Amino acid sequence: MKPSDRKGNGVGKTPKKEAENKPVSSPDRAVGGGAVKKVADLLTSVNNGTYRVESKKVADKIVKDAVRDIRSRLR
Repeated sequence: MKPSDRKGNGVGKTPKKEAENKPVSSPDRAVGGGAVKKVADLLTSVNNGTYRVESKKVADKIVKDAVRDIRSRLR
């Protein structure tokens, strides 16, 4: 979504459906043994409320994607 497509500033607003504290379901099908464990660990962390986002990784990815997008527009 482009920033120009957004309504309002979105700060502190969460849609009601997302705000409900429902546990995330297990995937119906998983690929590979390592992936199953990783997904299970993530689901456990999310459901327990202990999952933490690594903000530096998120910020790095946002900047990397923005730079790639700008460079592609300049070509």
